[in-house]
Amino acid sequence: MANVKISQLPSATTPLGGTEVLPIVQGTTTKKVTVNELRSTAVTAVTGTAPVVSSGGTTPAISMAAATSSVNGYLTSTDWTTFNNKGSGSVTGVTATSPVVSSGGAAPVISMPAATSSVNGYLTSADWTTFNAKQPAGSYLTSGGPLGTPSSGTATNLTGLPLTTGVTGILPVANGGNGTATPSLVAGTNVTISGSWPNQTINSTGGGSGTVTSVATGTGLTGGPITTSGTVSLANTAVTAGTYTAANITVDAQGRITAAANGSGGGGGTVTSVAATVPSFLSVTGSPITTAGTLAITYSGTALPIANGGTGQTTAAAAITALTGSQTAGQYLRSDGTNAALATIQAADVPTLNQNTTGTAANITASSNSTLTTLSALSLPGSQVSGNISGNAANVTGVVAFANGGTSQTTAAAAITALTGAQTSAYYLRSNGTNATLSALSAADLTGVVAFANGGTGETTRQAAMDALAGAVTSGQYLRGNGTDVIMAAIQAADVPTLNQNTTGTAANVTGTVAVANGGTGVTTSTGSGNNVLSTSPTLVTPILGTPTSGTLSNCTVDGTNSVGYLNIPQNSQSAAYTLVAADAGKHIFHPSTDANARTFTIPANSSVAYPIGTAITFVNMTSQVVTIAITSDTLTLSSAGTSGSRSLAQYGSATALKIGATQWLISGSGLT
Repeated sequence: MANVKISQLPSATTPLGGTEVLPIVQGTTTKKVTVNELRSTAVTAVTGTAPVVSSGGTTPAISMAAATSSVNGYLTSTDWTTFNNKGSGSVTGVTATSPVVSSGGAAPVISMPAATSSVNGYLTSADWTTFNAKQPAGSYLTSGGPLGTPSSGTATNLTGLPLTTGVTGILPVANGGNGTATPSLVAGTNVTISGSWPNQTINSTGGGSGTVTSVATGTGLTGGPITTSGTVSLANTAVTAGTYTAANITVDAQGRITAAANGSGGGGGTVTSVAATVPSFLSVTGSPITTAGTLAITYSGTALPIANGGTGQTTAAAAITALTGSQTAGQYLRSDGTNAALATIQAADVPTLNQNTTGTAANITASSNSTLTTLSALSLPGSQVSGNISGNAANVTGVVAFANGGTSQTTAAAAITALTGAQTSAYYLRSNGTNATLSALSAADLTGVVAFANGGTGETTRQAAMDALAGAVTSGQYLRGNGTDVIMAAIQAADVPTLNQNTTGTAANVTGTVAVANGGTGVTTSTGSGNNVLSTSPTLVTPILGTPTSGTLSNCTVDGTNSVGYLNIPQNSQSAAYTLVAADAGKHIFHPSTDANARTFTIPANSSVAYPIGTAITFVNMTSQVVTIAITSDTLTLSSAGTSGSRSLAQYGSATALKIGATQWLISGSGLT
C-alpha cells in the first residue's frame, strides 16, 4: 500500500454491513475494530491534552499553538530552519587559570596545588588549623608574658641589653656598623690584602713617583713656599726655653705651647697600693696593685640592676615582672600620662568599634538579654548563636543557614527550591500528614467532576465522557472532522482511499515478494539486526546517515576521489629500525626518548606500497641519537635545497614527507639535514 492515498482507494459498498474491519491505535498498539463495534462506542466528546487544545462540547475545535520558549506546541517551519542551521560539536580541549591546573585534551585532569608562601592554591587542613590558632587581632599582652621576637618596629626605653651577648645579627652602616659579617676589602694601586676576615693585612707594594714643584707652610711654620729647595722651620713662641715646676701651660690648635709658668701646687710621696671596687654586675682582676700591674674590669654575667639602667633579671618574663612591679590578675600595662603601670582597663580607653569584628563567637560572652552596640557588623557561626535575636532586618547581614532557622539562600525562588529539596518536573508540594514534600499529583487528592467550561468532560466514566464530548449519538456515525469542527457524521465515500491491494485476510494469504514501490522491502531475507534492515549492500540514494556511535569508516572519500583522513595525526611509536606500511599514511612515526639508539625509518618504494599522491607522513625524534629517514628506490628531495637521498633528524626534530609524484617525495622540517 506504499504511495497510495486513501482518496485513491475505491469506494466501499454502502450501506455498511457492520462487519467491516478498520484499524485503530489503542494505547500504543494498532488493533482492529468492526464498524458495529465503533457504532456501539461512539465518541460523544473530545478533550485535548497539552499542547493539543479542544474547545469542548459535542462539536469541539481541536487546535495546537506554535511552540515558543515558554509554550509547548508544534514546530514551525521557521524554527525548523533555525534549529537545522545550528552548529554541533564537542569539547576538544579544556584549559584552566591558575591556581587551577588542567592536563588539557578532551578528557582533562583538573587539579589545584596546596597553597604555600610562594604558590597560590587551596588551603590545607593543617594550615587552616595553624591559622585558626593564631592570636586574634586587638588582643592585649597580660603581665608576665614573653614579648617574643618582633618582626618590625622600633624598640625604645629598653635597658639591660649587654652588647656582648644581647646583640645578634649584622649592624647596618647607618647604625655605625659595616653592614656585613665578612666585609670584602678591595686592593687598590700599590696596595695588597692578605689573610681572611677578621685577620687581614694591608701592605703597600711600591712608592709613588713624580716631582714636587711647591711646598707651602702652615700656621706655626716658616720657610715656605719652597719651589726648588729650602728648609721648613717651627716658629718660636713667647715661651722661654727651660724647666718649669708644676707648670701652668697654654697649648694652641697646632699643639704648640704658647705660654708657660711655674705653678704653686704639687706634692710628693709614694703610692703603695691601688685597689678597685666595682658593682656586682662587673668583676675586677689585678686588684690591689702594690708596685706595678694592670686592673682589668669585665662583665660578670650578673643581671644589671634597675638602678644602673638594667632590669635586675636574666629572663624576659622576670624582667617584665620586675619592671611592672606588683602583679594583679586581669591588669594591663597602662600609661596615665606620666608613668606606665599595671592597672585595669578603663572604659574611657576602649574606642568605639566601627569596623567588622572577626574571630569566633567562642570569644564573646554576655549575660542574658545583653546588647552589643557600636558594632557595624558581627559575624558569628551558627553553633555560637542561641535564643531569639531581636532588632530589625536592616541589622542582619549575610545568609542565615538552615541550622539556624534560615534558608541559606538570598532569593525567594532559591529559598523555595532549597526548602523543598530534590526537584522533579511536574511534582507539587504535597503534605502526607506529617511532612510537606515534592511528589506527583495523586488522583486520590482530586475530588468532584471538572466541567466542560473548565477543560473537563463533566462525567465520571470514560463512556459517559465520550458520549458527552461527541454530542448527539446516531447509530452508524463516526467522529469526523469537517474542516472546522470534529462532529459525529456518516463516513463519506470521498474520505475512503482507493486500495490497490487486498485489504482483508492475514499475512499468510500474501504470496510472492512485495516490492518497495508497493510498500514492501523487495527482499525475502534480512541481514544484521535492528529496525528496517534491508538486503545485503543496498544502494542508498542521498541518505542522511546521522552520527554513528561506533564502527570503522573505510573506503570512503570526501569528494569522490580523495579518501577521508584523520582529524589529528595519529602516533606510531617505533624503537627499532622500521619500514613504513600503507596504514602509516597520515600518521607520525615517533622515536621515543626511552630508546636512546640511532634508528633508520624507511619509506618503501611505490612498487611495494603505492601511497596515493598527496600522502603526508611526519617523523619525530625525541632522543639525542640521530634518526635516519631513508627511501628504498624512489626519490626523496630535501625542500628548498633540492638535494636528494637519505636525511638525518636530530633530537626534538620533526619532519614531514609529502608524496608529490608516483615515485617522488618532498621532505621538510626542523632539525633536518
